[in-house]
Amino acid sequence: MSTQVVRVARYNKGSLNTIGRECDRADVNHRNEDIDKKLSCLNQSYKDAPDGFRAEYERVKKNLNATERVAKNVVAFEGMVITSDTAFFEKLGWSKGKPAPEAVTEFFDKSYEFAKQQIGFHGSDANIISAKVHYDETTPHMHVYFVPVTDVWQEKVYQRDGVGHVVRNEKGVPQQARGEDGKCLYRQVRNQQAPRISKSEFWRARGGSLSYRRMQDAFQEQVARLYGLERGNVGSDREYRTKSQWERSQLDAEKNKLTAEIEPYRKMQTSIEKVELPGKTILPGVVAVKKKNLDELREQAKAYTANKNEILTVRNRIKHIRVREQEVDRREQEVQEGEKAVQKRENIAASMIEKQRNLNDVNAGLEQQIKKLDAEVHNQKIAISDLERRNGALRDDIGRVKEEAGQDINKLSERLTEALGGMSDIVKAVGMLKWAREDGYKIPNLTVEQSRLIDAVQTVGESLAQKNGLREMVEDLKRYVGIENSVHQEIEKLTPKRHIHHEYMGPEL
Repeated sequence: MSTQVVRVARYNKGSLNTIGRECDRADVNHRNEDIDKKLSCLNQSYKDAPDGFRAEYERVKKNLNATERVAKNVVAFEGMVITSDTAFFEKLGWSKGKPAPEAVTEFFDKSYEFAKQQIGFHGSDANIISAKVHYDETTPHMHVYFVPVTDVWQEKVYQRDGVGHVVRNEKGVPQQARGEDGKCLYRQVRNQQAPRISKSEFWRARGGSLSYRRMQDAFQEQVARLYGLERGNVGSDREYRTKSQWERSQLDAEKNKLTAEIEPYRKMQTSIEKVELPGKTILPGVVAVKKKNLDELREQAKAYTANKNEILTVRNRIKHIRVREQEVDRREQEVQEGEKAVQKRENIAASMIEKQRNLNDVNAGLEQQIKKLDAEVHNQKIAISDLERRNGALRDDIGRVKEEAGQDINKLSERLTEALGGMSDIVKAVGMLKWAREDGYKIPNLTVEQSRLIDAVQTVGESLAQKNGLREMVEDLKRYVGIENSVHQEIEKLTPKRHIHHEYMGPEL
């Protein structure tokens, strides 16, 4: 009875080009010796990567706005293989080298829809890089390569002190919080707008350690049972089997079958070789046999002769199986060594990832502090802006006050200058009472007190002019005594007008 085969393998980013060329049959010389390039035209495509796997990987990441963890050997994409044994497809009418019959095409159509439900981003092909069915090998099989994009993942919950800072040990490593049962705490994050590329979180969302079993059960229920395929090893939780491991299991089954077929002949041969030949040796190489054993010996010899060719055929098949076993063992050993190397690199990467996470936590704490400082700076800027606005208003008020004060000062200065000018005229005019010679304003026989009064008026005038910075007026008061025009005009106003009588000179000639 044929069984279903659903395997998942994982690859790092460096394998994108290699796997892509092999899947699209772009290589001239393939590592897989089972590929017959003359039959590649029969292959069927469900989704192409026209610019190559790497370009399609970047396109998937961009279209889904997905983020990836940068590390050398981190899993970047995975490949799902869906197939069965050759007898199953031959039962559906497939023959190597001929176009696939409708029943086989229908099987792979259902298989692709199953794949999208299981590994597609929300049941779509948005995260699928390529999906093809290869008919150019020994057995038809479907390859679905996809990016493990998930919008649900877990993040560690860290201990925090009373202020809200992450608690760290003496080495500065953040301490993960634990529940009452002593187990580490995690929080679930959902972000469909910015999902992550993560193999572990991708399968965790699908059941974690039970995801492989659930996927096998789902394929059995939705596809395999419709075509009479058996479930296989129920209860297995292996995430995937390598091709060499699968071939080894097939060879083991075939070897067990052949061993069961050849066992009767092997016993028969042994019985012939162990036939007792009682009697005497008559000639070299000739033995006398008892008559009662001769008939039995003849029957065994006839049976052995009749099945000799079939025994040789079975022996050749066993020999061929042993050669294939050796080849599988060699390939399995290479795979195991490769897996050990990958595991070692993954351990190194995990250590580096943990260090990176610690640094991320430190950066997160610093970013929180920076955000607080930025908030404080922002508030200070607002306060400074408000002060600048108020200072600007005050400067405008001060400028306006200065302008008004300047105008008032100018007016007062003009008035003061005018007043001092008038006072200067008065001082000069008073001085004429003592010093005038020819204009008749001098008072004769001044008393000492009158003379002192006139001198005191001049001194006060000079002092006022000196205090107000009017040096020219001070010098003018010192060197000149007389009546200014303004005072003279006032005197003229007070002087009686003389009426001049003109005698009549007679008529004009």
